[in-house]
Amino acid sequence: MFKQANQIHAASKFDLFINKTVVLVTNDNTQYVGKMIQYDLYGSVTLTDTKQQLITDDNNIEENIGTIIIRGADINIIGLLQ
Repeated sequence: MFKQANQIHAASKFDLFINKTVVLVTNDNTQYVGKMIQYDLYGSVTLTDTKQQLITDDNNIEENIGTIIIRGADINIIGLLQ
């Protein structure tokens, strides 16, 4: 029960990001930029109009991928893009 309460509290902070452009970095350092349209109690998010950015020492590769669902367990950091 305690774990579930923490999940609800953490997910409710995502309300600030709904219908706004966010930058999200996954645990494998892949970066996504897109409009966050929904989330669930586990911290999974849905982004639309999404661009995937792969940044290496030699290249910066950007690819339009549209709508994507990213599992909460795979998210390292998420924030508003101003």
